[in-house]
Formats: sequence, structure tokens, C-alpha cells
Amino acid sequence: MITANSRSLPAVTVRNTDTALDYVLAAEQSEENRRFVIPKTQAEHNRSLNNPNCAHPIVEAETRVDDLILIGLLDPNQSFEFRRTV
Repeated sequence: MITANSRSLPAVTVRNTDTALDYVLAAEQSEENRRFVIPKTQAEHNRSLNNPNCAHPIVEAETRVDDLILIGLLDPNQSFEFRRTV
């Protein structure tokens, strides 16, 4: 547990999207997110998952709360870009 401002926050876990790709595809299509995100196909997500310059994690607390795509992991300047978040 993380404590902030004298309240308890749930522990956060970050893991690879490969076991939760169905969740990502559904999150992109949800009514709540659809107007903010251009959905990717499963093949496009698989390319991200197999790209060594890209991280595609799921962030979970008590439930899944986010999926990210980070680009630039191999950047010689040691910087990366938040490509997208859902």
C-alpha cells in the first residue's frame, strides 16, 4: 500500500499487455474511450508488443486502470515518449 495525504492507496502493478490484449481492445472500443482513442487492430498491438523499442504495459490497482504505449526505449538520449494511454 502507498500512503498519500494520510489515506491508503492500493498497490499498483505494471505488467506486459500480452496476457491482457483482449482488455486493451475492449477498452479502446468502449463508449467512454472511443471518442479519445483511435483503436488499433490486434495485429498493430502485436507489432508494438514485439518491438524492442516499445513498451506496452498494463497498469493495475484493484482493477485494470490503464494501458500505455511507450516509444523510445532504445533511444541513445535515454528519453522516451508516451505514445498513448487508454
